[in-house]
Amino acid sequence: MDATPADELTLVECLALLTGQRYGRVVFSERALPAIRPVDYAMIGDHLVVRPLGAGPAAPGRDLATCLHGQVVAFEIDHADADGGWTVVVTGTARALPDTGELLAWDNSHWGNEQAAGAVAISCTDIRGRRLHALAG
Repeated sequence: MDATPADELTLVECLALLTGQRYGRVVFSERALPAIRPVDYAMIGDHLVVRPLGAGPAAPGRDLATCLHGQVVAFEIDHADADGGWTVVVTGTARALPDTGELLAWDNSHWGNEQAAGAVAISCTDIRGRRLHALAG
């Protein structure tokens, strides 16, 4: 079976896609195993700020901010349909934002007055994307 043809996206294209979405997935290591959690996010300066979707810990007794703090993580958004699609992956180090005031100091335009508990900033060390083309036939 042939692989789906793909082209690399430029950094500008990746950033445009990142600023145009609201939900993504963060990938991290939990108890020496890979874990993936859906998150709400915003691009704030040169960081992604993510917060968990829904209540509940990532592991018993641990919230997502605790699980991610200090780890190198990946963050991914994508879109696919019959005509093709795209994917963007950000890799960087996560840092818990324990104080809601710190998040508000970054930017409150995305979440406004909503609760920002459990927010995590991810440095954008590496940003890569690919545009996927539909297979002919």
